[in-house]
Amino acid sequence: QEVELQQLQVNWSPRGLLYGQVEITRIEAASLRVDAPPSSEATTLPESLELPLPVRIAHLALGKLLFGEHGEDPTVLAEGVEAELKSDGQTYSIDRLQAQFGQLEIAGEATLAASAPYGLNAHASLKGRALDQSFTLELRGSGPLAQIQVEGRIVAVAKVSGDLRAVLTPFAAQPVASLGAHFTGLDPAVFIAGAPQASLDVDVVLESQPAGPGESAAKGRLSVSNQSAGTLDRQLIPLESLQSGVDWQQGRLTFPGLTLALTGGGKLKWQ
Repeated sequence: QEVELQQLQVNWSPRGLLYGQVEITRIEAASLRVDAPPSSEATTLPESLELPLPVRIAHLALGKLLFGEHGEDPTVLAEGVEAELKSDGQTYSIDRLQAQFGQLEIAGEATLAASAPYGLNAHASLKGRALDQSFTLELRGSGPLAQIQVEGRIVAVAKVSGDLRAVLTPFAAQPVASLGAHFTGLDPAVFIAGAPQASLDVDVVLESQPAGPGESAAKGRLSVSNQSAGTLDRQLIPLESLQSGVDWQQGRLTFPGLTLALTGGGKLKWQ
């Protein structure tokens, strides 16, 4: 693994060493690039993250954070990263984190224990736009670093709200052990001009499945109910509910047992 910093500037106070700590006023870099060699093996947990001395970085500023594999163009993970970092040797803290992730603006804070099982507590607020609609996503994560419990709530301008929940296992072969989401108030007419109206409640649950090296697999269920089903001549969608399995294998997504309940009592089913 290679790490490259460009235009690095560091301002620090040696005086802090007299008090047994490292005081850094500012660290700034135009970019940080991490190149990882191709590997199908999962990353392992470190033995320890403890530091011999307390450290405080009053202001961290990073223009771009990039990640890629050797010989390939890197992906820009974040831009405009700013934060305050500190550690008392036993616990790390990130405060006043701000960054741009594509079209998303993120703000948050987190703490991480420096010894196993590396307890994590984090909160992040993401703001952005999707399909010309503004939304806010509030996320909270906690638990040991090897199995992080994530809960989230999304609120959109178009009367849409939803809850997210996930179990992240970043050091396992499948980094997402499970994922669930519940949305209410979805209306296609808000996002697509001229589309018929609906009020959709959507539930989806996915669980990771064993897969070959470098592959991912998941199975679950999808459920959709329409609170305002009706006929197309009334500019409504003639669908009352949808039920289906979800199967992701070798890069292919299928919906086994897809069943549609239509307005008027009709039903369609695919095997």
